Amino acid sequence: MIYTCVKKYYLCSKIHVTMKELDGLWDAEESFPVKRIDGYAKDYFVSVKGDIYSEGYWHNKDFFILNFKGTLVPVTKLAQTERNGYLTVRLFNNGKIKNLTVHRIVASLFVINPDNKPIVNHKDGNKKNNYANNLEWCTQKENINHAIDIGLIDYSGINRSRKFAGHLHTF
Repeated sequence: MIYTCVKKYYLCSKIHVTMKELDGLWDAEESFPVKRIDGYAKDYFVSVKGDIYSEGYWHNKDFFILNFKGTLVPVTKLAQTERNGYLTVRLFNNGKIKNLTVHRIVASLFVINPDNKPIVNHKDGNKKNNYANNLEWCTQKENINHAIDIGLIDYSGINRSRKFAGHLHTF
């Protein structure tokens, strides 16, 4: 199910509003689709922009999720840390911590994967750009080809190891 996330200052501090009351309360550019991340006791949400939100977090509430009943649920944007160039987030479930990469969360909920490909590729090569429209599913071979094509991997002068042996380009 797709929800809508809106910034707090567009709601004039009013938490429970009807759909009719919401009309015109926020700028369309300041609202965006979010989806619930399943499998956790706590409610976590991810946006098409790659932001992760938690319901009931102890911080000040900066954002609200508009649920299917038209009720606004206060949520907090979670901090993301960098690991090997990728943004990660810590989610908690029954006392256990799970570190997940943001791009895989976004892709699993917003990017169609009809061929069940295992790798998520950043189309622009920027590992921190986790907008859904910048992500695509691919194979390892497609991912390496893409990295070489956009200049992330300099294939010239590299000893042709087994890792790159399957590259489609001819040199």
